[in-house]
Amino acid sequence: MKKFGAILTLSAATLTGPHSVYGQTITVDNGSASNQIKSTDNVGVSSRELSHQLSGKQFPDVQFTPTNTQYHLGDLPLKDNAGIFHLNGNSFEGRALGTPETGKGLFASTYTNPWNVVTHLKYELDPAALKQADHVTNLGLSIECQPNRPNQDNQNPRRNWIACIYRGMDSGTGGGNGTSINSEIDNDVLNLSSNSATDMEIDVNFNGHVRDGGWSRGLFLTGGGAPGNQTNSVALEIMHRAYDHSWLPWTTGIAIRGAENMIQMHKSHADEQGFFIRTFDQNQLETSHLDKNGYLDVQGLRLIATSTPTHETSCKKGQVTWDDNFVYLCVSGGKFKKIALQSL
Repeated sequence: MKKFGAILTLSAATLTGPHSVYGQTITVDNGSASNQIKSTDNVGVSSRELSHQLSGKQFPDVQFTPTNTQYHLGDLPLKDNAGIFHLNGNSFEGRALGTPETGKGLFASTYTNPWNVVTHLKYELDPAALKQADHVTNLGLSIECQPNRPNQDNQNPRRNWIACIYRGMDSGTGGGNGTSINSEIDNDVLNLSSNSATDMEIDVNFNGHVRDGGWSRGLFLTGGGAPGNQTNSVALEIMHRAYDHSWLPWTTGIAIRGAENMIQMHKSHADEQGFFIRTFDQNQLETSHLDKNGYLDVQGLRLIATSTPTHETSCKKGQVTWDDNFVYLCVSGGKFKKIALQSL
């Protein structure tokens, strides 16, 4: 058997579903059936862990929670690690785990998701099984940082930057025409059944008066790169479709409530080109745009508000209004001129 990076093949009779009893028989890729995988094989499991059962409770597939300190994240006893699976860079496969390559891996199981295979660390949590008081939310995983504050030991005591969680990766090299080398830092999946749900909640609570003059953000999309190194990129893309790629849209793409300024768009420099907004029809033909000089081009224009200005009414050049008799256009002098309307 290989050490780190070994592939263990599970037979069809091994794990029958996402809630199989802990400690089932495993057929290793050498063809021998055994529930005694030795810790010396360096796959992060031991005979004790395979044979251990937690008071007859059900756990997803076979539970691997190494007690060997070379794999363990601490010295907690095995019984305190239910639901934590250290796979240590190994790939498990077999009909008992479903077929992720066809979207039929087992959901809420140790080794697979419908389209994915877990290779290193898996948490299988069930906070819904525990009782709770009213107005309380059970959390399967909680990571909290203490409040930020000045540190007099810093080189600059007035500066202290922290991040509670950091995740990062590099997309790698080797891509080109005809390749598919895709990378994701996060892949959140929310499967809707009969209950409504939220994929991600971001709370920014105004608990005090911010006094440093800076801006506080719920979501900050930024980045950088070498000058002139332009690439196809979208800061935020919203889409939705059925599994067979047919029409299944979001009810609303973006909903904004409780904001003083709903949307702000800023031009960075005078010679900046492009658009604030562009819209397209089903054939990808442009139907309207608002460019970065403030000019609006609309395939079909519909004005809603009506009024009857007088010679004393001030206005901004380009404003249009109307009543039953005239259309009024504001010209460069900041006053309206009118065009009489005639019956057809």
